[in-house]
Amino acid sequence: MENEQNFNENRNGPDRRKRQVPPLKYILFGGRRKSIRRKEDMDKLIILDVHSNGIFAVAIIILALSALDGLLTLYLMSSGAKEMNPFMSYLIDFNPRFYLAVKCILTTAAIIFLIVLRNYKSKLLGVRISKLLTTTALVFFVIIVYQLYMILY
Repeated sequence: MENEQNFNENRNGPDRRKRQVPPLKYILFGGRRKSIRRKEDMDKLIILDVHSNGIFAVAIIILALSALDGLLTLYLMSSGAKEMNPFMSYLIDFNPRFYLAVKCILTTAAIIFLIVLRNYKSKLLGVRISKLLTTTALVFFVIIVYQLYMILY
């Protein structure tokens, strides 16, 4: 008991283990949090600072599919199709290159958000956010297939 009190008195600063979000330097330059180790922490929002190559592969696939979706949308619109998203339709009418840039920037921001929160279990959806990454890739793939169908038939 006395050793525990001495140990606590020797500490300077707050307990670093209580921190759920790692310092920015670990997020930007790499750290050591690869997974959530404690069972009781599985339902908490804990941001990891080391991610697998698979996560980044899915992110690159989503970005590529998003860019292809933008290009196919522009092609279909030049053939008489109509963009159903009013915001994107406005951007296309304003400037097609600006539309592609905004689409890529928004997709990148969403991917970063999903990667940072990938271990969090959404109470609204009842699933881990990491499942949304693969679902997003599948949705983009279905959209591309549909656009190719519209072009070919």
